[in-house]
Amino acid sequence: MTKRLAVVVVVVAAVACAAGAMFAADTVRFRGPDAQGRFPDTGLLKTWPTEGPKLLWSAKGLGAGFSSAVVAGDTVYVTGQAPSGQGMLFAFGLDGKEKWKADYGKEVGKMGPAQPGSRGTPTVDGDNVYVLTGYGQLVTVEAKAGKVVRTVDLLKQFGGKQARYGFAESVLIDGDKIICTPGAADASLVAVNRNTGAPVWQSKGLSEEAGYCSPVLVTQGGKKLVVTMTAGAVVGVDADTGKVLWKQPHTGRFGLQPNPPLVGDGMIYITSSGGAAALELSADGSAVKETWTNKDLDVRMHGAVLLDGCIYGGSSSKKALLCVDAKTGKDNWAEAKIGPAVVVAADGMLYCYGSDGTVSLVKPDAKACTIVSQFKVGEGAGMHVAHPTIGGGRLLIRHGDVLLCYDIKAGG
Repeated sequence: MTKRLAVVVVVVAAVACAAGAMFAADTVRFRGPDAQGRFPDTGLLKTWPTEGPKLLWSAKGLGAGFSSAVVAGDTVYVTGQAPSGQGMLFAFGLDGKEKWKADYGKEVGKMGPAQPGSRGTPTVDGDNVYVLTGYGQLVTVEAKAGKVVRTVDLLKQFGGKQARYGFAESVLIDGDKIICTPGAADASLVAVNRNTGAPVWQSKGLSEEAGYCSPVLVTQGGKKLVVTMTAGAVVGVDADTGKVLWKQPHTGRFGLQPNPPLVGDGMIYITSSGGAAALELSADGSAVKETWTNKDLDVRMHGAVLLDGCIYGGSSSKKALLCVDAKTGKDNWAEAKIGPAVVVAADGMLYCYGSDGTVSLVKPDAKACTIVSQFKVGEGAGMHVAHPTIGGGRLLIRHGDVLLCYDIKAGG
């Protein structure tokens, strides 16, 4: 893994299970409502024209950034960094017209080899949008008007230290709590009141540095957990109290582990530059047991999707799209024609966004890879690393300072 690629990882910050684990899906955030890379849209195209789906609009001038867009109702939200270094939150209508933009505070400049730009994808819940800046400032913005309501300095409040390449997570909302990862001593994870910004709990006894991961909420056996990746482990804490329930070592190169854990059938699946692993939750969620590891599924910043007993993700070592059996951890197949792409899913299809800008529509299958359609992103500049978003029958792809919106609704 090159130094450049390792740094890129940082900038890219719902299933009901037979064993009783499930996600709460009441927010809009990075990689879909439950951060699983699966979007609820239906009635989407099953094949694209040769030139790709129709480009409805593109919004230029977002500034530097690597975060994804999110769709909440009739509004698209995305962040960027102005030339002044200030972070800007943009709100667009589904027609591409700008509704407002808000200056939410300073974003990170060049940190060693890390490039400047916005990192964390916004989280939208109710009347507010929540943004965690690369400097650890938790900002609340009114969703309709773009007014900054509150800024909480997590580093000052919890004694944290600046993340090496800038914080890069989409925060988790749980009732009146905002849960995030300042990576401080006795406060790797914290919860603050969403209405006041006051501390609610911190993870006493857990002093792991942030791994740039967006935490997820899981319920197992009546116990509600927050599960996330730190720089050196996957951890589970009590969502109500912050009590540390378990910690399973798992390292990614340079401490970069930005991909939200996947959950299904009482299992937790983790992916990073260090490969993948499966953890079996105990009946009450208070412990885990590792059941397999897979070094081939070293997805780095690409993310992965759990679908019908298979995990689909971009393998950096194999330079291919990989399908792994979720039960055994064994490789089903690898497709080099796609490469180590970002993978998301909707309406029974995989959407794979490659590092060369090629977007592939793939039929998920445990036995073979079927590439249905492909096209290439034609606008923007720089690396293709932001994760695609699907909402309102639209495919949204951020490339550099441009957000592109494609019509993927069948019959549209």
